Amino acid sequence: VRRLIRARWVVDATGRASLMRKRLKLTRGNKYPANAGWFRIKGKFDITEMVPRDGSEASNRWHNHNTAGDRWRSTNHLMGPGYWAWIIPLSSGNTSIGLVGHESHIPFETVRSLPNVLEYLAEHEPDFAEALKAHEVLDFGCLKNYSHNIARSWSSERWAIVGEAGAFTDPLYSPGTDFIALANRFTGEMIQHDREGAGK
Repeated sequence: VRRLIRARWVVDATGRASLMRKRLKLTRGNKYPANAGWFRIKGKFDITEMVPRDGSEASNRWHNHNTAGDRWRSTNHLMGPGYWAWIIPLSSGNTSIGLVGHESHIPFETVRSLPNVLEYLAEHEPDFAEALKAHEVLDFGCLKNYSHNIARSWSSERWAIVGEAGAFTDPLYSPGTDFIALANRFTGEMIQHDREGAGK
């Protein structure tokens, strides 16, 4: 059933389907071709336990530090040339694990399947890969060339494109989601000012 709906504002928050961005031909690329593969594991992943308790001075400092019991609560990144891996605790009690890299170092084939991601981690982050073996994998996802830009996010004709429907830069330290939050705030304020008559 097709319906015609009239609205003062239209906000596209359709994610990567990006109905308006594609229809209006606003998609723009960038100079950072990158790919990502990620999965969730059951339960928490404690990076503190990646360091053996061997009685050495360094080990003792690591395990006896006053933040040792809470390290798992933070987002952590393991980095190497052209790639990084994330460890993110989730509100569900599970943990998100991801591998991200520039196309020159992490071609899409590297992240298009769970076995490929685990194989890469085993080669480049062997301690991490070994620790992951104790955890049940719940699911898997991947994206090729995940980063994209947009020619325009807002219009005087009262439309806006937000979230991943608009621009998405990079998930490292979450600037991609920070920009999404800012875009949402800008959009909300524009709609509010318009409703209050500021656009007249």
